[in-house]
Amino acid sequence: MFRPVFKAVRIKTIFPVAVILFLVFGLVSNPADSIAAAKAGLRLCADILIPSLFPFFVFSGLLISLGFAEALKRPMSHIMRPLFGVSGSGALALALGMISGYPLGAACVCDLYEGGSINRREAERLLAFCNNSGPLFIMGSVGAAMYGSREAGILLYTTHILAAVTVGVIFRCYKGNRQFIQKSVSAAPLPGLSFGEMLGNVIRKAVNNMLLICGFAIAFSVVIGAVVPSAAGGAAGGIAAGILEITTGLFRTASSAIPLAHKLTASAFIIGFAGFSVHFQVIGLVAKTDLCLRPYILGKALQGLIGALYMWAVMSFLVPAMPAWAPLPQTGAMPEALVFSHGVNTLVLLIFAASCAAVCVSGRKGTPQHRR
Repeated sequence: MFRPVFKAVRIKTIFPVAVILFLVFGLVSNPADSIAAAKAGLRLCADILIPSLFPFFVFSGLLISLGFAEALKRPMSHIMRPLFGVSGSGALALALGMISGYPLGAACVCDLYEGGSINRREAERLLAFCNNSGPLFIMGSVGAAMYGSREAGILLYTTHILAAVTVGVIFRCYKGNRQFIQKSVSAAPLPGLSFGEMLGNVIRKAVNNMLLICGFAIAFSVVIGAVVPSAAGGAAGGIAAGILEITTGLFRTASSAIPLAHKLTASAFIIGFAGFSVHFQVIGLVAKTDLCLRPYILGKALQGLIGALYMWAVMSFLVPAMPAWAPLPQTGAMPEALVFSHGVNTLVLLIFAASCAAVCVSGRKGTPQHRR
């Protein structure tokens, strides 16, 4: 008589239930730590997430609703099409993803897809590399606050963006030239709406997105406290925490007693991968659509690895005056040898641009022209 019941219970049901029960046990056994972790998550939302993301959600929504993405389609296609295999409308998601922060890039891609500005193949390609951390967080919160150095923030942001562009070039051939039906449902306001009504719709959507993001941030702050103990130090402890939540992982990595090159390399990986807290925020945003999340997850994993590789290359080869194994000084300031000169920046960008051009030229051979 119990056989049908046992057949209904599968591994994919048992495992989530076991994880949730484990977390509930952790909450009950350590209520003080759980409350402190939840308060830390609330402070993260109030101090960083809402001030840095909410205005961008509103402005990006207005730009899309006013047709700015469509205006970019023709002029930016000469760059976006050969480099990333997407139309010029994707330039808006790429730009906002580079200057705002997680997860606005993914939200902008979803808005463009729902509005019909891009098709499904382009949206999935953009998801792989347009959801990035912003300069305010990397240079301010990580570089200035955690490392006590503006140069560290510039270095981390540069490698982060270069890794994102590299992933975009890699994914330019994702699903080849298969055609997808353009969505006809538009997220933009209907003709005849006043600017006030348009603004109200955009703000309402921005508030809903912020509630979703802050909810995930608070939940994962509690999970971090239960799963990754604060005593776990070094690069391994920082990366373990960063795989779950980016800010906690970066703080633990920066405050660990390991060589500077290891800190920055681990931080580059954490920033590129973004952590499951961000990934679940993106899942919540993408759930409204029929987009596949596999290219996004694979793209973030690649971006973390490529960013860490770029950082290690910079520390090992482009800064010969500073050995890669040298420890961080007691003051927390970056050594003078790590201050990038214009020549080094130019060298990195030229090498990367040459590699991208080679990929594009080789990709154009045998690739049919796209109709506009």
